[in-house]
Amino acid sequence: MAKPFDELLSDNRVKEYELLKAEIINIANMRHQTISLLYGAVGAKQTCYNCSKEPLLKDEVGLCKKLLGRNCKYLFCLDCLAEQLDVTAEYLLVRVEDFKNQGCALF
Repeated sequence: MAKPFDELLSDNRVKEYELLKAEIINIANMRHQTISLLYGAVGAKQTCYNCSKEPLLKDEVGLCKKLLGRNCKYLFCLDCLAEQLDVTAEYLLVRVEDFKNQGCALF
């Protein structure tokens, strides 16, 4: 026997809800993976390649990834990065604030 129209409508809403729920979960998982790639494993201590300072600050890691590329193999503390790029640490701090104001996801 066929279901009344009202019951079919509610079944369709349930299916729509399940699809939306699955899509939201998928988006959340992709966002988590992206953040993990950007910032490394949660709780992992990252060290400066040059002077072995540990742990690096979030801004130091973000600055290395912004200036050296998101897939850079080596991370540097602020002073060592300034030395590598032949600029002052104060200049890099100003750039960090600029990137934050622009809404960069690395900071």
